[in-house]
Amino acid sequence: MNDAVRISPTPPAVERKPQPVRQQPTSETANPETSAPDEVQAESEPPAKKAGIEYSKFDPSTPIAPEPQLENTSGLKDGAIPAGIRGWNWAAFLLAPIWGIFSGVPYTVILFGAFLLPPALQFSLVAAASVYLGFKGNELAWRGRKWRSVEHFREFQSKWSSWSIRITILFGLVFLYLAATGGNA
Repeated sequence: MNDAVRISPTPPAVERKPQPVRQQPTSETANPETSAPDEVQAESEPPAKKAGIEYSKFDPSTPIAPEPQLENTSGLKDGAIPAGIRGWNWAAFLLAPIWGIFSGVPYTVILFGAFLLPPALQFSLVAAASVYLGFKGNELAWRGRKWRSVEHFREFQSKWSSWSIRITILFGLVFLYLAATGGNA
């Protein structure tokens, strides 16, 4: 019985496909970021999916540099003024003393004292201060108070500008009405 065949379960023969031979990088073609002997790079994958980098929709091979996050320098006496802060401020021009209290420029309250001066000096002082604050008001307010962000600052100043224009128009209409009726309402 030595001729008996022993039957045991054996795995079926697996057919192996030949593997392509990888070329070793030379000093001319070696790139430490892109060539790794054990990695297979997926060239079919769109660039926007690689490493979480955003790419231009007009030129998919051009990465978009993220905008730098600037430090919030508001409230600092010598703090840098971000782009978009400089410019004319209607609220500072039209309602300087009141605007200054709420915008971090408290010395504008001194303008209330200008009404104690003679009329010619009063007009000159208030006009000069209003023009100066119109031009420099945003910068003074940015440095005079801590703001949450540039957007918060712009929103706050926009509301003040809107209301200062409305109040000035209302006072102008009341003044015209009183002038036309001779003060007899």
